[in-house]
Amino acid sequence: MRRALFIAGLAGLLLLAARPAAAQLRTCVQVEPGKTDLKTAGQEAIKQVAQILAGIEGRKFQVTGHTDNIPIKSARFRSNWDLSTARAVEVTNFMIAAGMEPKRLSAAGYADQSPVAPNDTPENKAKNRRIEITLVPNLDDLPPIDEALKDTPAPAAAAPTPTP
Repeated sequence: MRRALFIAGLAGLLLLAARPAAAQLRTCVQVEPGKTDLKTAGQEAIKQVAQILAGIEGRKFQVTGHTDNIPIKSARFRSNWDLSTARAVEVTNFMIAAGMEPKRLSAAGYADQSPVAPNDTPENKAKNRRIEITLVPNLDDLPPIDEALKDTPAPAAAAPTPTP
């Protein structure tokens, strides 16, 4: 899978980041403040990614939307929560139109709660207005809970409190 994601990254629009139990694509495609529309370059990058991810059988992906820390209140978006969720849904719908099976996708919004840079400059705010596509861990690949617990050491007993 890393090779496929690397190929999609050749356009310089995507980065692969590793997380425990998940692979994550972070788009470098800028999203305009207060908007959900993908620019042409972003559409092309997401289309390439959707085609590659569609070929990875048996895996699901979550599209997450993020914002900078500038509060929004408009007729369409009551808050950054609404805006970030709308961004994720926009990309999810675009991926479905590009050939992804809807049952393999989910969408979520994180508002300004998961920044990748401090919101202290216009450039950093732009970095935080992003979409991420995360490989959802396959729970069937995890060991049964009773097996996982038997390898976990028991918590140490608390020392008795001395009496004065």
